[in-house]
Amino acid sequence: MAAKTFQKEALFYGALSVAALLIVISFSGSGSGLKDSLSSISGKAATAFMDPVELSQDQAKLTQRMGYPDSFIITMDNHNRLEVWFYNKWEKSFTFLNGAYQKDSYQPKVPDIFVFPRFRPTQFRNAMTKGDVRGLLGEPTAEGQLNLAMIKGVAVLDYLNQVKIGIKDSKVIYVETLPIPLDK
Repeated sequence: MAAKTFQKEALFYGALSVAALLIVISFSGSGSGLKDSLSSISGKAATAFMDPVELSQDQAKLTQRMGYPDSFIITMDNHNRLEVWFYNKWEKSFTFLNGAYQKDSYQPKVPDIFVFPRFRPTQFRNAMTKGDVRGLLGEPTAEGQLNLAMIKGVAVLDYLNQVKIGIKDSKVIYVETLPIPLDK
């Protein structure tokens, strides 16, 4: 029963993905400058929290076969963690609830002009705070408050339009990594 309730809440908070895109970030400089900035954020994440969340048996099997996902969405509360992992090359997404495989789905391939983040879902643990996120990723490039009817009082931290973090009641409830286009 709790899992079904959480899945409904996850869909509800999935609106963060759409709402977070309302935060507009403008970049100055060339595409290589953007690439350097992305590497800087990814480097901080790699050294700050070296995979504090253990993979479940299902997730370990998948990473052995396909590696870590190109991008992912995590919705979490104190008791549950819903993860969707995206694999661009295989045009698939895999959904896990508390580490247990739920389903896989077709996912349209993102064009090659996009760059994917270099993060792992295991770097984002349950009950993370805003301070933990800043320790992991540094200062956000944008920060805002969502006050839409469905999702009041959710703070959003945006990192170069490639990582979106939703925070409610001082805890991270949503993480999304996104591919972004590089200027050629």
